[in-house]
Amino acid sequence: MKPLNIFILILGIAVIVGGVYCIMHPGVTDLALVWAMGICLIIDAAALISSWYEIHKLGGSNVWLLVAALISFVFGMIAFASQVMDFGGEHFVAYLMAVWFAISGVLRIMIGVRQRAMRKELGMGKIAKRWFLPLIAGIALVALAVFGVLKPDLLITGLGVVVGIGIIAAGVGLISVAV
Repeated sequence: MKPLNIFILILGIAVIVGGVYCIMHPGVTDLALVWAMGICLIIDAAALISSWYEIHKLGGSNVWLLVAALISFVFGMIAFASQVMDFGGEHFVAYLMAVWFAISGVLRIMIGVRQRAMRKELGMGKIAKRWFLPLIAGIALVALAVFGVLKPDLLITGLGVVVGIGIIAAGVGLISVAV
């Protein structure tokens, strides 16, 4: 396995560990949860950029990886800023997560579709052999976004679990790129 793939695999595992932590400790304070979310989103952005670089090196192109990286980075920074600037507490965090779930989910669906196309059209089986994993993760994130918009109070109650699931989905997507 190449060093970059090992790096992406380690990041994916780290993101999944962060997600499991959120699920195991749903009563954690808002500050700790938002900081964990911000860190995981920035790790996700770094891994997505690394994935894009690996595909680009092999002659492929998937701009959606860069777009997803930018979105994760921006939302990670907003998560940090929300605690520093006190952006309205729990409801702000719930809606922030719902928006990130929606955008990230749609982008991961697009990444999966693009990887499938690269596999078929360009014969890039090495890159896209598990194209369906980002697709599944994207569908799960969009479903969580809809839930968050329709039931924000329940989202606030179970925010640790929901964030954990979303973060695990992001970690699975990273591991699918690495292996």
